[in-house]
Amino acid sequence: MVMLLDIGQVEGGRFVRPGRALSEKCQAMPARLRRRAFEEWVACANADDQYGLLSRQEADEWLSGLAERFADLPPALRGIGLDASDEEICAAAEEAAREMAFYQRIGYGLEGLLKKAEERYGLDAAVLAKKEPQGRLGRLKDDLFWRRQMRRFIARRQENALREVGEVSRKRGLYVSNEGLARRKSQKARNASLLAHMEMVNELGQEFTLEALSAVSVSNPAIRRAELMVRIRGFEEIARLKGHVGEFFTLTCPSKFHKMHHFGKPNEKFNGATPREAVKYLNKIWARCRAEFHTKGINVYGFRVVEPHHDGTPHWHGLLFMEKAHRDEFRRIVAKYGCREDREELGLRYFATEKEARAEARRIKARLLAENGSAPTLDKIQAGLKTEARFWANKYFKFWKQTKAAARVDFESINWARGSAAGYIAKYIAKNIDGKTHSGDSIGVDFESEDLLSAATTAERVDAWASLHGTRQFQQIGGVPVTVWRELRRIVPTDDDSVLMRAQRAADRGDWAAFCRLLGGEVVKRADLPLALYKQAAEEGEVNRYGETPPPYTLGVYEKETGEIKVGRVHTWTRKQNGGNAAAWTRVNNCRKIENKPETAVFEAEKSAVMSEGDKKALQFREWLMWRKGIAAVQLAHYENPDELLAEFDREMADLAAAEAQIQPMSREAMRRIINKAAAEAQAAAKKSEDLRIYKEYLALLDRVALPVRHGIVPPEPKADFSAEKVARRLVRYTPPQYDRPESALARARALRDEVARFNGSFN
Repeated sequence: MVMLLDIGQVEGGRFVRPGRALSEKCQAMPARLRRRAFEEWVACANADDQYGLLSRQEADEWLSGLAERFADLPPALRGIGLDASDEEICAAAEEAAREMAFYQRIGYGLEGLLKKAEERYGLDAAVLAKKEPQGRLGRLKDDLFWRRQMRRFIARRQENALREVGEVSRKRGLYVSNEGLARRKSQKARNASLLAHMEMVNELGQEFTLEALSAVSVSNPAIRRAELMVRIRGFEEIARLKGHVGEFFTLTCPSKFHKMHHFGKPNEKFNGATPREAVKYLNKIWARCRAEFHTKGINVYGFRVVEPHHDGTPHWHGLLFMEKAHRDEFRRIVAKYGCREDREELGLRYFATEKEARAEARRIKARLLAENGSAPTLDKIQAGLKTEARFWANKYFKFWKQTKAAARVDFESINWARGSAAGYIAKYIAKNIDGKTHSGDSIGVDFESEDLLSAATTAERVDAWASLHGTRQFQQIGGVPVTVWRELRRIVPTDDDSVLMRAQRAADRGDWAAFCRLLGGEVVKRADLPLALYKQAAEEGEVNRYGETPPPYTLGVYEKETGEIKVGRVHTWTRKQNGGNAAAWTRVNNCRKIENKPETAVFEAEKSAVMSEGDKKALQFREWLMWRKGIAAVQLAHYENPDELLAEFDREMADLAAAEAQIQPMSREAMRRIINKAAAEAQAAAKKSEDLRIYKEYLALLDRVALPVRHGIVPPEPKADFSAEKVARRLVRYTPPQYDRPESALARARALRDEVARFNGSFN
């Protein structure tokens, strides 16, 4: 209880601020929460009372109890509190690293340092549990490690505190608090600045910014969304070919995990669970489902998506494919485990096991004997009691839609006649990435928002929610590992008929269905895959910044049966800041092979005027070995038969030079006709773009008309005189990159020569 001697600030006979001791106790609370708590304290302390002391005492007790919920911050973080800026966090991280180094110097061992880190800074020991002793010690003395840990700890504690007082809801902060959104924006700004000012340079002198490399990887939201949809579409093609059915399901947490009702009022059943705890609950439910699927021989494949309710509580959406005979059993299993906890709130009354039912039957029999002097047998009494297994075994097709169980689980069969199964989950994929379609437009309104905001606008709040709570948004269920798929897309294609190259061509053209069939089907164990990642162990003496030996590096893919190896990561890279010197050596390679075209590369041979012709040829030969033969830079020194390869290189260079020499200059009249044709095509494209804009505006009008009538406003009727041409969206397939060979270069040279001659002859 707070001492009443600490009177606080009084103006005009009214209490306007708590006393100093109580105010200091509240410093660990987030600023907005502290302001709201002080307002409540003022209202309570100045309530009608003969002397004002009783109201003041009640206000102090209430505020002290609220502050204690946030007073368990680690001692070293209480000074900066949950409102700490990133600069304050960085300073605290440096201090933590210095403190750990000091304790080591005065004789503390690893266990003592870990205990100090947990007591002083709240470090979760599980973070370092799987690390080597040298790595754990190195991390404890590294300010970058502490910076990451403190950012995560403070951000999550602040977000959970604000969520508990109602700052995360459709009325205040959709999905995430405004402070949490600001932290995520600040983090993304820091990352963007780092990517823009850091360059990667390979052994050929090619330079790329990390920003450019990130833009062509799955870090790009558009590429990430497209890859997910390609894989979902591939699973659908497999399901159609095999006659499987599709099932779209939703799995939600019990009421006690939800802080706010959808209409904006606090949920009286809320038990203080965080979004991370809710995710653990859903993962536990799915683990039980998978175990029973395995027992009953039910194979499923597809995707699941985790997204937040308006108050930040996660729930699942999933699109899975399976044999038709397994659909009802799949539903019963998911519903059984999804509704098991707190099933009474759903109106479901049954016993979990036969043992519990037997115990209840004994109690009933004892009561009947005491009241009536006679009772049925235990078996007869137990036969009238429902158990979980018997309850769900008899549930019919639409049980979940006709009872309260629909609040916890829901199922919808995919109707192939209505269109693509991927369309059922496409909205949830886009909503959790950037809220856009493949054409860059918004997918529509997010009905979780109070003001019916666009999904493209609310997507940044979903992204902040997932980042703050460390939530894995998308997960593939079944199928082939996507890492092999991505590595194969780095490899130079050839005409070989091996499994490896057939899988490479399927991956290169984006055919996930064919890729899965080649590697074993839609449900295959890792040990049964015909392909695996080809890795190279770290060099002797190589260590990371924490003194640990790095894990093996992925270089490509190999075929298990034949031992055939294809290297996709052919370059070695160094990292440097823009305008600076090269930094530590690394094997990072986010470059796709399509980006390594000769005309876009910057070579040391072109940048140095004093390089001899021999050195230039040696550099070009190394480049030719990597692109034409797929040899990694680290393997060039050990490659066999260099003389034969050099002779082949000389022949190809001579053929290319001969092909270039056959190209004749184009006449002025022919150039004029080509320019005029290009101008006409540009004008036609501009007209088509304008028609598309008009058509999209019309569709947007239809979307507004389709919205529900709110506040008595009747939407206008759509214009009936719309006459824009119908714009058909054509499927654009990925075209594999083409690589110059002497034969193809000569063929193009001859075709170009004939075309130039024909143009020139038509004007002579």
